[in-house]
Amino acid sequence: MSELSVPNLKRKFELQEFIPLVRKQKKVILGFIATVLGTVLIGSLLTPKIYEASALVELFPRTGQEVQTQEVVDLNSNSYYEFRDYARGELQVLSSRSLLGKVIRRYNDLGFDDYTPEQEDLLRLQENLHVEPVKETRLIKISVEHQIPENSAIITNLVAEVYREQNLGIRRDASEDAKIWLQEKLEEYDARIKLTNQSLLQYREQNDLLDVEGQLNELSTRLAALNTAHGELAAQKSIQEMSLASHRKLLKASRFNELANIYQNATLSKLSEEYAYALTEKAQLQTKYGDKWPKLRQTEDRIDRIEALISTEVQKSYEAEMAGFQEVSSQLQNLENQINSVEEELLSRQKLKVEHDQIKQTLERYEEFYNTLSQRNNELDLSSRTQLNNVRIVDKALVPDHPIKPRILLNMVIALVIGVVGGIAFGLFQDHLDDSIGSPMDVQSYLKVPFLGHIPKLPEGAVSESPGLYTYHNPRSLLAEAVLSLRTLISLNREHQEYRRLMVTSAAAREGKTETSVRLAIAFATLGKKVLLMDCDLRKPRIPEIFNMPNAMGLVDILEDQVSIEEATMSTEVPNLDILPSGSHVEQPNQVLAIPSMEKLLNDLESRYDILIIDTPPSADLTDAITISKMVDGVLLVIQHQVVSRMIVQRMIERLRQVDAKILGAVLNCVDLENTTSRYYYYYGRYYYGYGYGYGYGYGYEPEEGNQPPPAKDGGAVA
Repeated sequence: MSELSVPNLKRKFELQEFIPLVRKQKKVILGFIATVLGTVLIGSLLTPKIYEASALVELFPRTGQEVQTQEVVDLNSNSYYEFRDYARGELQVLSSRSLLGKVIRRYNDLGFDDYTPEQEDLLRLQENLHVEPVKETRLIKISVEHQIPENSAIITNLVAEVYREQNLGIRRDASEDAKIWLQEKLEEYDARIKLTNQSLLQYREQNDLLDVEGQLNELSTRLAALNTAHGELAAQKSIQEMSLASHRKLLKASRFNELANIYQNATLSKLSEEYAYALTEKAQLQTKYGDKWPKLRQTEDRIDRIEALISTEVQKSYEAEMAGFQEVSSQLQNLENQINSVEEELLSRQKLKVEHDQIKQTLERYEEFYNTLSQRNNELDLSSRTQLNNVRIVDKALVPDHPIKPRILLNMVIALVIGVVGGIAFGLFQDHLDDSIGSPMDVQSYLKVPFLGHIPKLPEGAVSESPGLYTYHNPRSLLAEAVLSLRTLISLNREHQEYRRLMVTSAAAREGKTETSVRLAIAFATLGKKVLLMDCDLRKPRIPEIFNMPNAMGLVDILEDQVSIEEATMSTEVPNLDILPSGSHVEQPNQVLAIPSMEKLLNDLESRYDILIIDTPPSADLTDAITISKMVDGVLLVIQHQVVSRMIVQRMIERLRQVDAKILGAVLNCVDLENTTSRYYYYYGRYYYGYGYGYGYGYGYEPEEGNQPPPAKDGGAVA
């Protein structure tokens, strides 16, 4: 018998899953947020105010680079990448200890003593100093933080001024050093030019290079003619070589007649004609007189002589062809020797020309470098007189009118974000610690069984003589509708087969399985089916109590042959519904239910009733229900919503599967659909209320097992 066909609820992320969590943990979240906000606010108010003053300086990286020549750097270019690298170095200079030491000494000269040249104060000033380039400009922003606004402006301006003066001094010293270096280099390159020019003239005379270009052209023309002749002769040799190879194969195969046709000289032509005439004569004699005619032998001898003559003549022609091939090979070798000789002479002249050109290029380079140095020397004289500086102060620092720290508003926003995220994270952690079954997804994700539906808890103020009979007295209530939905889902299975024996159990006590059994039996009875509700909980029977009937005799008494089925079963106020109490008390209930007569009794009862609803003890630790599960068509699991640990329920399901019990699925009991902090509310509660279901029928009400205060997470003591 197959399991019920139910929707497959896959676990996926949904925003509404967090809403009940936030509502459930709102006190914790709000407390966390308040703590973080309060801490940050107090810390911000107690933090000293920090002011920041800023100045702008502009860099001109090309100013003062008088010594560099065009061989080293292009003085007319001013690329972005070059300035970026230059600016990075200047940023390090601005925050260097040597520059800040000068700033502190000037600061002390103005009468301030909160900074000293000591190492500790230098490091502190470095921390309070911020230098950064302004994007896509040649500007650098210098900022200094200080608790006194006036002092922050003073120190910032001192940093900019000392940096400008220091840079100007470096430029002045560099100009003096450059002038000395340029004079030395001019004298050095003047001597090199004279020496290289003399060496070039001597080299030309020694190697006869007065007309080196003409000599190279003549040799190249001669070499080209030799290569052309060599190519033609090599092609001729290749053709002769292939012909000889072909003729050699025919000669080795004694195919002289074919060779005779190839060579085509007068002798071979005459012999070929005689050979053909003799063959014709032989054929005629054989046809006319037969193979034994005497003259036929003479004709054959003449054919053999002609073949010998053809062979001799062909051999002579092949030898003549071979002699011609050797003559061509000799001529080709002679050409190759001439080509090698011309190539060697041409290569020698080219090497001489290369050395000549190298000396000439060296001379030209010396002359060009000398001219460049002369030009830079003139420019250096001019720049040293004007004292150019590549640093210009664009804006001096002004006294700030408001602090930059603490940023109370920003701190509070960050604190709010941290509080919200931290509070939700703490709520998620607490939810993770809660391993109870709280939603349809939990049933399928953790228990791996079909989810059949839910049974809501009794509404507040509902009154009934017995909670188990509430659905009978209130057939239009939300609780009754949920039970009818469960009945419909059980009745309509995939193979359209009817379940006759239904066992109802739970993992732990006080989960409402007995009330569920009663309500399910009432639901089937309202269809006109004859239903028997069996109380197989021999440890704590409650079905007779729900119907206000005695438990004097019942199932145990029938199994012990003390009473008949008719005597033990009792009719109830619900039409078509009878009950079979547990009967007399026994010491070992699991052994009573395991006897063979139990199966026989179920068969007998099945012949009398349309449906048997069997209420059993909890299954996680007891074997009573495990024993009965092998005798029924299907097992219905009752799980109290967000109460019992899923580990206990998983243990119950594992025990049932070990005996191949047919588990129909699970139903969540005592679901509070009005509780918006419940995860289940977002799956079913809001939709049920949208259909206008309500309570308030005014019947008496007493708490049932599944609606009493929840037990401990481990399911409590099982009775």
